[in-house]
Parts: sequence; C-alpha cells; structure tokens
Amino acid sequence: MKKILFPLLVIAFIITACDVLDHDPYDNAGIELFFGDLSVALTQIHKDDVSAVMALYSDDYSNNQLSKADIADKYNGVFYTLSDSLTFSAKLVEYNKYFDVTWDLTIGWEEEAVQRDTTYTFHDVLRKESTGFMLYGNQVNPPALDPTKPVVFVEFGTSQSCGNCPAASAELSDLQMQYGEQLIFVEYCYNQPATPEHFYVDWASYYGAYAQPSAMFQGNYLIQGGAPDQLVEYNQRYNQIVEGTPQAFVTSLDATTEPGLVIVGTTLDIGPGIPASNLYLRAAVVDEHPEVYYSSGHEPIHNLVFGLSEMAITGSDYYEMEIEYDYYDQLPQHCKVVVWVQTRTDIYDNETCTVHTAAELAL
Repeated sequence: MKKILFPLLVIAFIITACDVLDHDPYDNAGIELFFGDLSVALTQIHKDDVSAVMALYSDDYSNNQLSKADIADKYNGVFYTLSDSLTFSAKLVEYNKYFDVTWDLTIGWEEEAVQRDTTYTFHDVLRKESTGFMLYGNQVNPPALDPTKPVVFVEFGTSQSCGNCPAASAELSDLQMQYGEQLIFVEYCYNQPATPEHFYVDWASYYGAYAQPSAMFQGNYLIQGGAPDQLVEYNQRYNQIVEGTPQAFVTSLDATTEPGLVIVGTTLDIGPGIPASNLYLRAAVVDEHPEVYYSSGHEPIHNLVFGLSEMAITGSDYYEMEIEYDYYDQLPQHCKVVVWVQTRTDIYDNETCTVHTAAELAL
C-alpha cells in the first residue's frame, strides 16, 4: 500500500480520536449530512479541477498552518503522483458537540491491473455558516518568532523542469510550517515569466550555485541537490543556525503599493559586532502561491520572487527602498515583502557574506 498522498497533511492532522474528542453521546444530523455532501463532491473532482470539494472548505480555512490553497494543491497533486484516474470517498468516524470531527479519506486507483487504495485519517473542525457546515480547520497559528534566536533565511534556486526540485521545495515549505516566523525562504525560478531571468542567474553566479536545486542557508551554507540525505541537511542547518545569538534585528517593517511598485520602510538595529562595510539591505516581493508547478509532477513552487531590490546601508537606522515589478498588472492575492540584511563582498566569501537578520510582511 502506497502512502504518498498529502505528506504535509498526514503530519499535521493524523491523531487518535480519543486524544481530542468528547465521547459523550451526541448526534447532529447536519454534520452527518455535510459528510454526505463531501462524499458526493469527492466523486466530482478530477485532474486539474478540484473545485467541487474545495467549495466545502471555508475561505478562512487553516489547519496546522495549511490554508485552503495548500489543501487544493494536495488534491491536485495526487493525480500527478498516483494516477490520472482516481476514486475518493469520505467516511465520518467520530464527532462531538464542539464540531471537532475525525474522518477518513480513501483514495483508490489501478496499478498494473491491480486495484489499490490507501486511507488517511484526519482531524478537522467544522464551522456553521449561512449555507451550512464548512471545513474550517483548527486555526492553529504558526509558532511565534523567538527574538532571542536568529531568523533563518534561505534562498532557493530552482526551475520548473528540475527533477529533484519538487521534493526540495516541499521540504522548505514543510520546515516553514514547522518553525513559523523563525524560518523565511524565497525562490528564484529560472526561465519562469514572473521572475526576471537575471534574478536567478545573478544569484546562482554569485554563490556558485549552478546545480538545481540549490539552497543557500544564511548566506553561508550552500546545499546543492535534492537527494534524501541532502534534504535531511536542510533541517540540520536550520538547527545549527537557530542556536546562535542574533546580532541584528528588524524592529519595524511597513510597505505601501502603487501599480508596478512596492515601497518598503524598515527600521534596523545592527549590533556593533557587524562591520558597516559591504553591508546591504535587500528586499523581495514574493508570491506565496503563484500557481506555478513543476513539470515532473504537480508540486507547486513556493514564495516565487518577482521583484527584487537592494541598497547599501551603514548601520542602525530607518531605511526606505522601492521594489519594481512588471509581470503582474496588480499584486497577487497571496503576496508578501521579504527583507534581509547581509554582508556582500564583490567576490563571495562563505565565511563573511552572512545574512544577519530577515523579516517578512504580508501585503
């Protein structure tokens, strides 16, 4: 039995019902009717169109940091992972008066003339809206930023045709969901219309990151390739960096927008141990869910950079800078600005070209 569907969801949701549910006898015909509707909707989804089932997820859905858009990506992706032809069914296992529900999702497919299936158990929460119940999620927020620890910043080089990139991009997304604001990452995608090509080329040339995928942690640690042992190193590098002592802080971050332009203002507190020479403030405008997918599967590209700017700075102060973009007529729905402070010499030095701090702001 293959268990490759929804890797994030399994980590996020799978629990034993006895841990969370009130076992007092409780019946609610509306909840049971909702799961009938969910079962019907699951029979109506197919490759590249999962709108029927997503109509039953609230727009405000959030479950262990997974949004409605994340869930849609997972439903879409399973067709590329398992088969173009799948069957889905939902079974309500248990629920309580607080609308906590445990339910099973079963997926079936044919492989080499053999009928196969796999079942996943999810914990979710329903919310009663004007049209009936909707899947709402548990609304658990990402872990809060710990100001006593460094913010870990990752720049990721990729392309849609890269075979090992989907797993690496997904690993970074998993880590960001696990660590919240303590980890920030952006992606430069080669030969993708939303990202000017020189963004990727300049980044790869500066770091010598010519393989795909490549992940640069904190400006100091380059990991190239997407083999399992290399992906394990992502978490190892995070843990190594986060144990350090922060020397710089973003104490305020704001942004205003105009057509084709984002104006960023930020206050920086730069510690005395960071030399003022070769110190830069860099900023990117990022599309969190760009609806751009890898050609080797249906794993989405995350945090796509489509605007980039930098300025030399001298230390602690308030700075304002402009980020231009020209691909979009207006900013995407899920968009944020990311800023980071880095020492950048003309020739890269992995010991000195450190990212000292980073922050992000939803637009």
